[in-house]
Amino acid sequence: MRVEIFGAQATQGVATVLSRSLGSRVRRAALALGATWLLAFPAIFLPVLHFVLVPGLIIGGMVLGAVRLREDRTLARLRGTCPRCRMALDLTPGGRFRLPRSAQCLRCKNQLKLAAFAGRAGHPAT
Repeated sequence: MRVEIFGAQATQGVATVLSRSLGSRVRRAALALGATWLLAFPAIFLPVLHFVLVPGLIIGGMVLGAVRLREDRTLARLRGTCPRCRMALDLTPGGRFRLPRSAQCLRCKNQLKLAAFAGRAGHPAT
């Protein structure tokens, strides 16, 4: 994979991607949903705040559960070199894996663009 940033020559990186089974995704979604709904219960007893917290946690739990359910591939680790500051990268960005994607260099705080190499035989572009 290429690690790119505007104004600097792209460098090479290696991404570790986890494939998640349907059972794993359902478990993660249920855990997210359950945690937010458990937080919503004590919020019922907070005067005035419960008007915002309870609906926000219930709806937020459903959204977070749906996001976790769709996450079939997770970007577990990214290793490479920052094109701008030349620092060695060892990032754990997490989240759904799809390209192009952005990550942040921990040293120079620039947004890096992660992209696939185009057209190598036997290797898909995404």
